[in-house]
Amino acid sequence: MGDEYDIPDEEKLEIVTGFLLDAPPGEFNEVVTDVRTLLGNDDLLNQKFAATAQAYNTSHMVAVDLPDADHKVLLTKYGEISPSEYLDPRSAQVVTVDHAKLEVTGTAPAPAPGANEDTRAAVDAAMVAYVAEFYPNGQVATYATETGLVICISAAKFSPGNFWNGRWRSVWTVTINGEDVTFEGKFNLLVHYYEDGNVQLNSEFTTSTEVTAATPEEIAEAAAAEIAREESSYQSAVGESYAVMSERTFKGLRRKLPVTRHLMDWEKTAGYNLAREMGS
Repeated sequence: MGDEYDIPDEEKLEIVTGFLLDAPPGEFNEVVTDVRTLLGNDDLLNQKFAATAQAYNTSHMVAVDLPDADHKVLLTKYGEISPSEYLDPRSAQVVTVDHAKLEVTGTAPAPAPGANEDTRAAVDAAMVAYVAEFYPNGQVATYATETGLVICISAAKFSPGNFWNGRWRSVWTVTINGEDVTFEGKFNLLVHYYEDGNVQLNSEFTTSTEVTAATPEEIAEAAAAEIAREESSYQSAVGESYAVMSERTFKGLRRKLPVTRHLMDWEKTAGYNLAREMGS
């Protein structure tokens, strides 16, 4: 064997950062514990930990509790003002977040809303009702843009007692051009199952649809109807694919019984071979 390769600290940090960013839903802290043991150097880990936690929370659209509010704040790139500050359009506040503790540490008034605020508020109200009906553990944020809106939905369910965790994310870009309204959606479904194994489902899908709507109320009604239809259709397709996979693909990978129709007793393999040789 050749000489052992001494991995530079920069490369070690890059590797463990990749592990953290790929952590399954609800398991970031567990991966932190594992990489801390692997690395054995907290000073090195801490060099990029804050930035890594911020990138993970933002990409996963993690929700944090907002004090004295009836909703949570989604941490998304569309609401990111700085690495620790995020816009909450519903309460018209900018919140300061501790990414390691997932806590809001401060609030401040948000800048004055833009021209699409009436439409944003109407659509947000419709989406809150939609999420409450279809995603009991979900949160939604609706942002106004120069050309329309961005709607972010994030719903997570963690069941470590049953060895699985999952998160649904969807982002809808709404373009408003007069009475022509276009909805472009991007979905991501990430599920980790780890009982006696390690299986991850990571599914992505994009879709688009167009409607005609003139008023904020009409756009809100169309948003709820179109998003419900598209997301339901996709989730049904994923469920059907999973059923086919379970019944056919995984079944085809299972080891068939031998011609004796009995499971092999591997401790008696030598005896099986000897009996065959004596009978020949």
